[in-house]
Amino acid sequence: MGQAYCIVSMGIFQELVFGLHVRPPASTTGQLQVVGAGFARTGTKSIQRALELAGNHKIYDIRAANQHCHEADWVHATREWKHNNNNNLEPLERILQKVEALGYTATLDTSMNEFVPAFIVLRPRAKVVLSVRDDGSPKNGLNCFYILFFLQIVGLGN
Repeated sequence: MGQAYCIVSMGIFQELVFGLHVRPPASTTGQLQVVGAGFARTGTKSIQRALELAGNHKIYDIRAANQHCHEADWVHATREWKHNNNNNLEPLERILQKVEALGYTATLDTSMNEFVPAFIVLRPRAKVVLSVRDDGSPKNGLNCFYILFFLQIVGLGN
């Protein structure tokens, strides 16, 4: 077996994500279009290659954050978001605008996957791609964890 992928429109979560008010969709030109919700070792590099080939996407991940010296911006945005009960999205919006201004249209891998709930609110037209391992390896036990964690971070888990 190979990887398992689940592609979901962020817009369908509008009514399901408790306490989050999704901003009205605007044009997606130059905006984030794909959000990777998978963890490392779940096929994210394969997804990256497919997105680059199929959609001319430029992928933003932790390496890109380091390359552009965005670490401090992400730390600040994370603190503001987490310490304000996930209500202060302005610092995340500012960093997303920087990322998009650099031509990035997709995020993948850790630690970008931790921001899926915020990305749902900030970019409701983007698609979420959740990847999990399904290769018969002992790591398969993590599939359940990945899926449950994904449901938790988008507000659908208990």
